[in-house]
Amino acid sequence: MQFLRSGKELVVVRLDCLGRFTGDVFNLVHEFDQRVASLRLPEPDFTTSGNIGRMVI
Repeated sequence: MQFLRSGKELVVVRLDCLGRFTGDVFNLVHEFDQRVASLRLPEPDFTTSGNIGRMVI
């Protein structure tokens, strides 16, 4: 998280690699939003960079 800059994207292979609990993942996505960064999952192709991705998460 220290290296995540504004406008960058963190790619995670599986969502469970990001956090063990749903609340942890929500908190991290909120922190990404505050840093103006995004999260990408390659399978299924999913990103939080747009409105649809934030709504899905």
